[in-house]
Amino acid sequence: MKIADFETLKKLTKNGLIKYRIKDDLYHKAIIDSDIPFKPGVYLFYAVKGEREIKLLYIGKAGQTGSLLNAHPLPVRLLASEPFPSWHKNYNPNKKMFLTRSKLIPEKVRHFKYEGLNIYWFQTYPEFNSNAIEKALKNTYKNHNNGQLPCWMKR
Repeated sequence: MKIADFETLKKLTKNGLIKYRIKDDLYHKAIIDSDIPFKPGVYLFYAVKGEREIKLLYIGKAGQTGSLLNAHPLPVRLLASEPFPSWHKNYNPNKKMFLTRSKLIPEKVRHFKYEGLNIYWFQTYPEFNSNAIEKALKNTYKNHNNGQLPCWMKR
C-alpha cells in the first residue's frame, strides 16, 4: 500500500519524509538531522530498493502514555529500543533483551536485503489522538491484505 491509499493520513497537515539508506549506515543521524517535530504522531516504514518503495514494513505511533511527563515524541520513538528479533545473533528466547533502533534498524535493513527505508511521519497533536490514527492505519492495511499486518509488526 502506498501513502496515498491511507485516507486517514489526508487529514494530518504536518508531515514529512526521512530517507535512510544503508550505504550511509547512520540511521540515528537521518532522524536527528530531519525536521521532524518533537510532537506525538504516526510513522510508516517503507523498504526501498534503488529509489523505489517496494513494501510497507511497519506502522508505528508516538504519543503520550498518561501525562506530558511521559510523552514519547516522534524522534524519540524512531530512536527507541525494541526487542531483539528471532534472527538476530544475540537473540535469546529465554531472556527479554532490547536494542536501540539506531543499531537495530541498519541490521534489519541489511538482513532483509533492502537498500534503505523511506520513513513517512505525520504529526497528530493536538487535533488527533495518535493511538486512534495508528489503529485506523493498521485496520486499513489489514483490510487490503487479508487481515495481515506489515511484516515487521507483531502478528
